[in-house]
Amino acid sequence: MPLWTPKNNAVDTTLVENNVLTFIRANQSDALLWANGGALPLKPFNFLTENLANLDKPNVPTLMVTGKGESVNYKRDVVEVGYRIDFESIVFSGAADTLPTLTNKYALALKSMLANITPPLLLEGLDGEQTAEDAPEISVNYGEIGVNEQLKGFIQVFQITAKYSIGASAYA
Repeated sequence: MPLWTPKNNAVDTTLVENNVLTFIRANQSDALLWANGGALPLKPFNFLTENLANLDKPNVPTLMVTGKGESVNYKRDVVEVGYRIDFESIVFSGAADTLPTLTNKYALALKSMLANITPPLLLEGLDGEQTAEDAPEISVNYGEIGVNEQLKGFIQVFQITAKYSIGASAYA
């Protein structure tokens, strides 16, 4: 018999993060092609966890999770979870004047993927009955253009935060 038998439910948001990352990996080629106007596909994101061996020569564009958080509100029979995931990406171009447009295309693709993950995919693997709102709240911040001597060109960083609302039964 377990030592701990909770009466209130707790949502494991680690599964939500894994579902978001799986969705991005599976859909980035199509989203990057779409964001580039259906012309040539953009180079795919390199997830930092897949790029650790070459940090001295980054394989751009990179994408990494830089933060996450949650807020939990127990209301009668329902637990409301606000889940936040923060991403950062570095985009490279040989020309400073084309970099903002290129960076915007990568941000557009990522925003689109974060906005279009369906609730069943977002919540896959979670125990019990869960619900999620169809549309997350998404914010984007763009950094200044910088020079990267190793890559012999210019880089720009952008950050995207997506906030999802999840509901579940309050009782375990």
